[in-house]
Amino acid sequence: MTVKHTDFRLIVKRGVQCLLLPLAFVAWCVYRLESLVVGKRTALACWSQCLALLPGRCGILVRWAFYYLAARRCSWDVTIEFGTIMSSPDIEIGRHVYIGAYCVLGDVRLGDDVRIASGVSIPSGGRQHWEQIVPQDGLSPLPEVPNQYRQITIGQRTWIGERAVVLADVGASAIVGAGSVVTSPVEDFCVVAGVPARTIRRLSAS
Repeated sequence: MTVKHTDFRLIVKRGVQCLLLPLAFVAWCVYRLESLVVGKRTALACWSQCLALLPGRCGILVRWAFYYLAARRCSWDVTIEFGTIMSSPDIEIGRHVYIGAYCVLGDVRLGDDVRIASGVSIPSGGRQHWEQIVPQDGLSPLPEVPNQYRQITIGQRTWIGERAVVLADVGASAIVGAGSVVTSPVEDFCVVAGVPARTIRRLSAS
């Protein structure tokens, strides 16, 4: 009975997703037209902020439908909770990924079975903000350095704890502790925590 019930729920979910895709296609078309004027990143951020405010299960499904079309890759079994904002159209989301509430994600590649808790920030690398270089002689500043975007990769089956900030790649089957700030790459099967995050334990590959 449990297997049959699960299969029925999956069929219903797939049916709802298929019904939402034509509606999301209209929003996607408007987004693409807007991106011609203001750029893809700005247009996506605008739509992402609006969609983030939709509550409940309905909001989760609507967000999935839009990102399924707008993101570089978004699998069918993805949960994106309330208040989460995406800022890069190059984001890739694998199968069975869970993204908690109030997260901010930039150019990220999320492997299969990744779990991200609430309030996590994964920007497009650690140098995505403009900088103004002031010479040592105190004279007029040099021209600003343009944003430097890079894709952050989160390996499959990795867990990211609540309110962590991830600025570097994280390997597969790793755990990032709550409140940690990841500034250097994390290897597979490692548990890291702290500011900056350091390896505190290695997990068994088996």
